[in-house]
Amino acid sequence: MTHHWRVLRDAGVIWQRPYGRENLLSLRKEDLDDRFPGLIDSLLSAVRHDPLTREMVAMNEVTV
Repeated sequence: MTHHWRVLRDAGVIWQRPYGRENLLSLRKEDLDDRFPGLIDSLLSAVRHDPLTREMVAMNEVTV
């Protein structure tokens, strides 16, 4: 695990769970919404309206 993932995990931003020889990381959206109401939805809304993100989604490179 990198230092950055450890910092995010220790700060309560992500969950980490083992999956075979790898670790799965997921955003702790509910916990973040409790601490910062509306932040994640606001960020996702901004990303959805970004032209570069729309282009990458169209190319199946990312999901939003």
